[in-house]
Amino acid sequence: MLQVMDNLISNALRYTLAGGKNLLAATEVGGNVELSVKDTGIGIDPEELPCLFDRLHRPEKSIHSEDCESGLYLAIIKALVEGQGGTVWSESVVNEGLVVKMKF
Repeated sequence: MLQVMDNLISNALRYTLAGGKNLLAATEVGGNVELSVKDTGIGIDPEELPCLFDRLHRPEKSIHSEDCESGLYLAIIKALVEGQGGTVWSESVVNEGLVVKMKF
């Protein structure tokens, strides 16, 4: 879980513009724990969400499209969460941010 949270927080910080916010939350939902990391960054187009956790996938409008990121952060998160019996998904609104949620 440390690697999952490290990757999610790093990703949220990377895509949140100056003056933006990041929110970490843990809630109990139907006897399960739901963790979320939300940013107020650039967000993701809805058509990108289904493949967001695919290996090497990077949203086309990434503000960091010229750097050397591998596109593995979210694929690693998915593998680690599912390996622990959890599920992971994301929700986003363009120009309002992205939230990644996990349920265990």
